[in-house]
Amino acid sequence: MRLRKVQIHQTAHARLTRRKNPSVRNRLPVLGAIAVLGGIAAACTPVVGPGTTTTSTTLATTPEQPVIASFAASTSIGTSPALVTFNWAASDPNGDALVCKIDGNGDGTDDAIINNCELGGSRNVSVTLDDPAVAQTITARLIVEDGNTSAAVRTTDFLLQPGPTELFNITLRGADLLPVAAQPAFNGAAAKWEQILTRGVADFGEVPTTCLPAGTAPIASVDDIVIDVSVVPIDGVNGILGQAGPTCVSLSTELGLHGTIEFDSADVTAMLANGTFSRVVLHEMAHVLGFGTLWNTTSIGGTRTLAEGQGSANPRFIGARSVAEWSQLGGLSGVPLENTGGAGTVGSHWKETIFGTELMTGYISPSSNPLSRLTIAQFADLGYHVDVSQADAYSVPGFGFLRSAIASQDAPIEGIMLNPPINTTR
Repeated sequence: MRLRKVQIHQTAHARLTRRKNPSVRNRLPVLGAIAVLGGIAAACTPVVGPGTTTTSTTLATTPEQPVIASFAASTSIGTSPALVTFNWAASDPNGDALVCKIDGNGDGTDDAIINNCELGGSRNVSVTLDDPAVAQTITARLIVEDGNTSAAVRTTDFLLQPGPTELFNITLRGADLLPVAAQPAFNGAAAKWEQILTRGVADFGEVPTTCLPAGTAPIASVDDIVIDVSVVPIDGVNGILGQAGPTCVSLSTELGLHGTIEFDSADVTAMLANGTFSRVVLHEMAHVLGFGTLWNTTSIGGTRTLAEGQGSANPRFIGARSVAEWSQLGGLSGVPLENTGGAGTVGSHWKETIFGTELMTGYISPSSNPLSRLTIAQFADLGYHVDVSQADAYSVPGFGFLRSAIASQDAPIEGIMLNPPINTTR
């Protein structure tokens, strides 16, 4: 995909727009207040007649234990190490606020503590086998407390199978030919994603030349993805910044085997000078790995459908692990996706007016662009093994309040998106 100057990038479905000085633009309010009703006292007064006495009766509420209606692990757990999503529903007969504690890996230590959890919800827990070569049945535990009575406890069992033991590997072709000042950004981005994606996928043999874009050098084998990178003349200053995306996908994993990232040599110097280049490369590499580009694969013969409402005013990402992280940030239902901008931005990024400076919105911030647990969980929904501890500190900016997005001083220039053909092979 292509990037314009003020549009920092385009991938197969994505474009990133540079943003400079913060200003105010309307953000959508996300949450409303929740009213909780306490107990109700009722009085009964008989009709007074000759020779009768009057009485009044008050119905007292007896403290009762919380009720756990359900507690379960997600059905699509995958193999170890796994990011397991737990869902629960609980209530309190007395209307008390509840605290939920989840021990997801069965070691007796609470992995997640959720206040005001009476509406239920979901949380992710990283789970790893004690012996990486032996399947294990793990007993997860949910404790629900109301502070007035004994806690309610429920457990659920799930089977975790051994997974691959090799590390995830990104091969960058052409990195040694990049301008010296640009090389650290590409090498650093590859190293960061290799830390986040903790386990390799099945190696692939020789990639058919019919799968690769014309002019691409042959690939004898893939472990785990090959990315051709380059800084080349494209159209001069203030035109297309670059282009990136997966070009060849294995239908056995529905993940990329090969992708490309190109930047216009006329713009790299400016991005290096203003400090945005390394984060833009990290962002673009995420698109090559599948963010926004491999969410729905049915059009290329796959079965994955993780985004819904594309083309509507309210597109959402519905992967279970991402929804659990969105819940932890205070959100409800699917994760909001961008519904404005050009074809390279809309529907393939987190929504800018909600997520602000997060790395995978469609706009780049001149200061901080944190990579959140939400973005990492999205890769688990794609089928990768992930380490969410690699995330940067992040919270939704001004969550629940009307906020503005950060606009650019410059008028945005819409780039012409090129959809690199995504070819498939078994």
